[in-house]
Amino acid sequence: MRQDRAQAVRFWQDLRNVGGKIWLDARVKLSLDTSVKQIGAPAAWAKGLTGAGVKVAVLDTGIDSAHPDLAGKVVARADFTETPDERDVVGHGTHVASTIAGTGASSGGRYRGVAPDAQLLDGKVCEPGFCTYSAILAGMQWAADQDARVVNLSLGGPDEPGLDPVEEAVQRLSESRGTLFVVAAGNDGADRSVSSPASADAALAVGAVDRTDRLADFSSKGPRVGDSGLKPEITAPGVEITAARSKDSAGSGPYVAMSGTSMATPHVAGTAALLAGAHVSWKAAELKAALMGSAKPHPQTGVFSQGAGRVDAERAATQAVTADPPGLGFGLQRWPHADDEVLTRKLTYHNHGDTPVTLDLGVTSGTTFSVSPATLTVPAGGQAEATVTADTRTGEPDGFLGAFIEAKGPGGVVVRTPAAVEKEIESYDLTVNQTDRSGKPTADYQMVIWRLDDAEPSPQVFWPTESSMTFHLPRGEYLLDTTILSEDGVALLVQPRLRLDRARTVEADARLGRPTSIRPPTPGAVLKEGSVAYSFRTPGRLNVRGWYPSSFARAFTAQLGPEQTEDGILTRVSAHYQAGQDSYQLAWFERDRMITGYDRAVDPKDLARVRVDVAEHLPGARVLVGRQAVPSQGVMLTHASVNELTPPSTLTEYVNTDHGIRWQAAVAEFGADGQSTGFSSAPVRLRPGSATTELWNRGVFGPSLPSGDQPREPASRTGDVIAVNLPMFGDGRGSIGDSGPATEHVSLYRDGELVGESDRLRERFTVPPGGGTYRLVARAERGDSAVLSTRNSATWTFRSESTNSPTRLPLSVVRFTPDLDVRNSAPAGRRFVVPFTVQRLAGSAAGPAREVVVEVSYDDGVTWSRAKVTGSKVVLDHPLRSGFVSLRASSADVHGNMVEQSVIRAYRITAP
Repeated sequence: MRQDRAQAVRFWQDLRNVGGKIWLDARVKLSLDTSVKQIGAPAAWAKGLTGAGVKVAVLDTGIDSAHPDLAGKVVARADFTETPDERDVVGHGTHVASTIAGTGASSGGRYRGVAPDAQLLDGKVCEPGFCTYSAILAGMQWAADQDARVVNLSLGGPDEPGLDPVEEAVQRLSESRGTLFVVAAGNDGADRSVSSPASADAALAVGAVDRTDRLADFSSKGPRVGDSGLKPEITAPGVEITAARSKDSAGSGPYVAMSGTSMATPHVAGTAALLAGAHVSWKAAELKAALMGSAKPHPQTGVFSQGAGRVDAERAATQAVTADPPGLGFGLQRWPHADDEVLTRKLTYHNHGDTPVTLDLGVTSGTTFSVSPATLTVPAGGQAEATVTADTRTGEPDGFLGAFIEAKGPGGVVVRTPAAVEKEIESYDLTVNQTDRSGKPTADYQMVIWRLDDAEPSPQVFWPTESSMTFHLPRGEYLLDTTILSEDGVALLVQPRLRLDRARTVEADARLGRPTSIRPPTPGAVLKEGSVAYSFRTPGRLNVRGWYPSSFARAFTAQLGPEQTEDGILTRVSAHYQAGQDSYQLAWFERDRMITGYDRAVDPKDLARVRVDVAEHLPGARVLVGRQAVPSQGVMLTHASVNELTPPSTLTEYVNTDHGIRWQAAVAEFGADGQSTGFSSAPVRLRPGSATTELWNRGVFGPSLPSGDQPREPASRTGDVIAVNLPMFGDGRGSIGDSGPATEHVSLYRDGELVGESDRLRERFTVPPGGGTYRLVARAERGDSAVLSTRNSATWTFRSESTNSPTRLPLSVVRFTPDLDVRNSAPAGRRFVVPFTVQRLAGSAAGPAREVVVEVSYDDGVTWSRAKVTGSKVVLDHPLRSGFVSLRASSADVHGNMVEQSVIRAYRITAP
């Protein structure tokens, strides 16, 4: 599931999610009324296929059966979770269920599901954030016992060679009960990332496409781990699908948009229900064959990415010929290829009609695959056999090869069977021998291998079965990371660069590890958390690995390989100590190497003291205060060590100041009923012996812009794409901020014409070439539990031209910084001065402000009056009653760029 919400923890992700850059395509809305038409379901309905009498099991987070679109649809339900709860608090299962069989009652039939007359079985197997094997297995058996013809599994986990228990259950129930399991392929987006149990032979593994049938960037691709089998096998719409929202999940309204292969899977499950209703005797194999044989492939997408192509309900409903097997995976052919074995597979065509069909057979592309005979007649109600050959000795390049065996017959019959083989690229054996600190071979380790010279690297994680393991990997450069457990401690061994241009052996010997020691900064200090992390670069991205030993006394580290520096690698050693009420955050960086042992002591006079003063906003809240180290040059975003407070509260932190180190802070407030707000600051350099105070979580919470090295790009244009990621809830100290749950909307106009709009503040818009006057409108409205800044809005007007490189847009915001107390209140019945600044987006063409106009409202924005502005201060006369002050401001800079913004309930006023 990929559900986009403006969570306050977005700031936390900026600090901690450091696997690399994320590149987003332009986003478009694809509601059920669009996606269901895209797969041809209405044409199947016109033929009388609606899924009537077919049971489809949804094994998920539960189904909100009270939703109008699902009223009367659930005919049986069971809860297999460890904490039974009838509600769907996640909303995932309800969304999936309505895609399969929703009636669209809340939308006048607009958001009708694929098989609107199908019956639903609600098997709750997932709790918020996880699904257990035992629950999934019990749910699968229950679904089969309830005579489900189709089971939707929009879930999965990492696949490994061989059969895990869930894959085995898919195989067993498919064969013994004829149940078709339609399973999400996964959202990892990388090669060899199809998840389990989609990886099971009998499962129908589903990838995701957008409204143009292009593969979604997040959709997991094959081949299958272990044997290079053909997975995924089919695709369906899965980008920004609007379907039913559970009343117990976050958000508002009857519908919500989600993206993921989880959203694609119910489109296929619904189509399977249409076929099952038309063919009462068909079992899993027949349904799978009909769905795959009638699918529509995208010409620019490889077979290992899309399988047979995008599901086509109209063709599946009318086509009487199927192929067995519906997909041909020829596995892996080892490099080099001059002596490769020529592989053959039998392909059997079944004619489910009452007249013979003559098929013309051919291969759509390439020279690797061939089929014979060229013509085949399949008798009515019978079958006929062809032979497909894969010859990887031909001139096609090494890599993932695929084509379609195409069988064409009279009346528009076209049966496409995907065929795929991995023609291994130049590869060699890498043997790694693991030895513990006593000198004995050991299988107590975890190892990760990263490809360094790949534009889209994905780590390969290996859980050991023996002390020595051999891997067959493509020629290239790799980083090897292994953590070895011994009786006297744990050793982290890293070889930053290993060139695999022939068979190689690495001795991962824990005895090479040297002690890692960070001595306490003051007597009695207790280590709360320690870490060793390192970053390294691969093409286009920064990668980070972290290690968190429970005690430095048992932590050993070493760099393996030649005695040399490695450009681009950066190691960080950090420690979070607690001494009474004081917190010590310590960190050091080493460039161009992985550390081999480490020893540091702290002189208290070299520390800087930071008093963190956190005000209260949300009722019954708790606050997390995080602080992380940033090197003097560059950025290494890693784990931030955290303290928890109950606001209003203060915390004293001490940080080291060695070698120009900088510190970046973040604060998140979580209310008792789910509302949250988060803020992050730019990295700052502190002087030894200095004392500073940071005031956090104080209003006015309004539109904000990043400063310094904050990892946020709020608004920029590259070529003819404008990308926005607008923080609408920054605090009075100048931090950027986000809040959730919140109802968001952003729209972009060019010369008065709407370019695009979105229900989220992070979006990309394709704009016409050349220049124009743009108006960017953003608004965010918080839930009922938010006390302040309940409705924020901003409108920016500016000129923009096509660019050759990323160019920040000339935005400004007006930031108000009143002197509020620890409960974000000011006194009623007196004159009150509110300082403000006009903040320009750093690095943009925004100019100095010419004039700032401020208006004030004491009735939540019903009426406004112009406020007195003196220099950079607003002078207000608070009424003699408790309530709230709302602020509205407009500003134009010297270049004509404008901003108009409003904050409803900017701060509270309290009568004596």
